[in-house]
Amino acid sequence: MDTTGASGIIAWLNANAGALNALTTLALVMVTAVFVRITWNAARRQAVLSEAELFRSLLTEYSQPEMSDALIYLEQWERDNGSDLEAAARKWAERFNFVRGEPGDDDPKPHWQRDNALNDARRRVAYFYQTAGILIDHGYLSEPLASELKALSGRRFLLGVIKAMELAHATAQNRPGGGAEATKIYDRLQRLFGDP
Repeated sequence: MDTTGASGIIAWLNANAGALNALTTLALVMVTAVFVRITWNAARRQAVLSEAELFRSLLTEYSQPEMSDALIYLEQWERDNGSDLEAAARKWAERFNFVRGEPGDDDPKPHWQRDNALNDARRRVAYFYQTAGILIDHGYLSEPLASELKALSGRRFLLGVIKAMELAHATAQNRPGGGAEATKIYDRLQRLFGDP
């Protein structure tokens, strides 16, 4: 049995062990680098897909018939009360929160139904934009997608009609910090979504 070939290989391995360790380590570093790069790219793609899904869900919510109805209702209310939105908002808030109709009405139900529908419209649009604002503030939406949300037509109502209604509603309810808290929220939304 000839062991000179095997012992020659073992001798060569022993003589070159440092170089072999270095080559093995280099190969492992390269494999690790490739794996890290692949993982990084996958994570980045996943983040883009998650952001796209979040944006899609916001647009889906915005395009629902209920949102369209809310925007139409707010636009009609603005048209009917446009000369003095703040006074009209105060009158609505007082009626909505306390009277549930016009003083002296025999049947306040029609006013209550309109006021309730107006409140629902206000809340739907306001909460949509407040949600979008939170997502933008916390960096879940990139600037290009945030700009697309800022371009939606509903922001005109947010920073005009809804702001006036929310301030009047908070004041009428005597909320702790009421008008000041609502002002703070709408100042933040003004910063995010700009002038109507």
